[in-house]
Amino acid sequence: MRTSTILTALSLGQATLAAIEPKNFIFIVPDGMGPVSQTLLRTYLSMVNGNSTTRAPRINALPIDVTVIGNTRTHSANNLVTDSGAAGTALATGHKTDNGAIGVMPDGTPIGSVMEAAKLAGYLTGLVVTSPISHATPAGRRCFLGASDIR
Repeated sequence: MRTSTILTALSLGQATLAAIEPKNFIFIVPDGMGPVSQTLLRTYLSMVNGNSTTRAPRINALPIDVTVIGNTRTHSANNLVTDSGAAGTALATGHKTDNGAIGVMPDGTPIGSVMEAAKLAGYLTGLVVTSPISHATPAGRRCFLGASDIR
């Protein structure tokens, strides 16, 4: 009896979650702002504001701490150290590519991005950047360039 109750509850929960369609999806990529950078910033601000010392660390949270819900580690398909184009492509498509390539598989085949999938599903899409749109990280969402095309 207990097992069937649990299975029924799980089924109802899955059906409810499947019926919820997202209204918006916002994907923020603070390029170069990894956990180490955030730790350094937290520590620096806590020291500068007088809340912390090296012998009595009291590290305050950052506003970004409440918004971060995931993290990723990427390496390119051809190197342990990735470049911005390969990292941007991995984040935008879910597929690794070679350093020097943007929006394509290692063999040069174009690969669709989450943004393109959203557009095909009827969502409005857009890119907001603080750098030129042609920089490698934002370009990974919209461009298809092989390593030989960039050089």
